[in-house]
Amino acid sequence: MEGITKNVERVMNVISLFAGCGGLNIDALSPKVALLHFCTKEFRKRSSDIQIEKDIIVNSIVDNNGYEYDVLDTDIQKAIKILEREGNEGKLKIETDDWVCYNDRYREWKSNEVIDNDNKAFKDNTFNKNPEVNKSHITLLDNSDYLYNRVMDELNSIHNMLVELRNYEEVLIQELDLKYDNICKRYKEGKWKDAKYKLKLLIFETLNGLEKTEDKKNAIELLIKKNAIELLIKKNRLNYSSTEKDFVATDNPALYLFKHRKEISEDEMYSLIQARFVEETLESIKTYFNLKDESNYNLLFTDLASCKFVTIILPSLVEYDNFENKYQRISILLACHDLELTKWDSNQCISSFHQLVNEALKYKEDKTSNARTYQTYYSKLSEKRFHILLNKDNITSEEKNTIDNLRDGYHFALSTLCLALGKEYPPYTDLPSNMKKIHAAAIHPNKLHDKNGILINHKLLNRYRMVINGDVKEYVYFNNN
Repeated sequence: MEGITKNVERVMNVISLFAGCGGLNIDALSPKVALLHFCTKEFRKRSSDIQIEKDIIVNSIVDNNGYEYDVLDTDIQKAIKILEREGNEGKLKIETDDWVCYNDRYREWKSNEVIDNDNKAFKDNTFNKNPEVNKSHITLLDNSDYLYNRVMDELNSIHNMLVELRNYEEVLIQELDLKYDNICKRYKEGKWKDAKYKLKLLIFETLNGLEKTEDKKNAIELLIKKNAIELLIKKNRLNYSSTEKDFVATDNPALYLFKHRKEISEDEMYSLIQARFVEETLESIKTYFNLKDESNYNLLFTDLASCKFVTIILPSLVEYDNFENKYQRISILLACHDLELTKWDSNQCISSFHQLVNEALKYKEDKTSNARTYQTYYSKLSEKRFHILLNKDNITSEEKNTIDNLRDGYHFALSTLCLALGKEYPPYTDLPSNMKKIHAAAIHPNKLHDKNGILINHKLLNRYRMVINGDVKEYVYFNNN
């Protein structure tokens, strides 16, 4: 591709030829129509190239190409005006010299008349000696209005793309987090695979001598204590550029890219993301070994990682506006059950849940005095995995009423937790149709906060996520998958 600026320049060069054909006179008709045919092919290529580059830009955050979209669009609008002025809607019309009223100003010619005029006007009539070429030219003359409209469509298409690019920054501000998530997803599905394998080899080399099973966890923990991974992190950081250091350190990578979008290229952006992926993976390995202990809430959580993950998110979840009754907060617990973050086989989990919720709430009046607020309704559920319960037959009217009151909160909590875990939504195919899309009020991980309204440490959240999802084990206990 030549770049958007070069493509627009090509368009303007061709349009200048069109403008130089001689205005609205008979001798100009043939070259104009021939040029229109050329324009349909040439502008299609220019439009296609611009489309490809535009799609890259509007699916990204950065754009350091140096394009001045306002200036480029001004050129295209000029091209449209030239075509309108000189093209006469593509009809074979010329301006007459002796017109008396406006209706008589133009005369429309037939294609054979144009050919005859050309033969008379120009001594060299070799053009007509090839009948097939002549037929082609007559066909073009007969369809001059179609050619005109096709060229105009391509120019308007280029104009619309330049307008979209000109306005993209405003759109980007509103969709920044989503754009960054999609970029990371594309990177993870593509370029990260090779970098990931190299990182796994490096970690394996660092932990050299250890067997590939969890049976040696004590030995691995010993090595961690000896700073094996910490030393690897420090060594890795020595290779960072100043931009990579800043990007790895920032709490809001999407915003960082936006602030520097005119300085960072597309390739540089993915290099920064790779550096961040490597850093977060290594830090998550450190976190993994710090989370091997059992949770203080061992009757509620499956492990310490799940405990810390849910605890850090809980203040945002309990503030959901549609929790009109305090007991409805157990829908959060049910969502955690379904994502296997918590245990559902013991009613004793409610006591721990009650304690955690109270800790997550800022104001005393929002807290509950005892766990019975939740236990009363939790005990009404014949199945503690809500996605199964939603499809269960033969339930009592009382249980159905409880399910209906918990349904929306569950949908909200499940959506928010899936976003924070980086899981595809829906996590279960058997959810009702109205719950198969992310809840409208679901909170993006970058918007999660503590009970005082302060944004949580997203890096820490991500490390808990990697541990919960098992992303770390494949590095520590090396496998080729």
